[in-house]
Amino acid sequence: MANVTVRFFATFREASGCEDASADASDLSDLLSLLTVRYGERFTRLVRNRSADSFVVLVNGRNAGQLQGLGTVLRDGDEVSLFPPISGG
Repeated sequence: MANVTVRFFATFREASGCEDASADASDLSDLLSLLTVRYGERFTRLVRNRSADSFVVLVNGRNAGQLQGLGTVLRDGDEVSLFPPISGG
């Protein structure tokens, strides 16, 4: 288990009620499971699909989709940022 800092943006911030938090998890999937339990139904709805299109996850500034996705192993001191889907034109 690694102790990481989680930064919440936009709807994730609203659902969690905070800007950041610390958590212990071994990988991104474990982290998201922990956060859904901690922050409840509204937060859970944001991550329920757990697909690359449903939200953006950065680990130390790198897109998790370019790493190991939800299987990305976390290390002590990592920073995980959660963003809603980004769209525009």
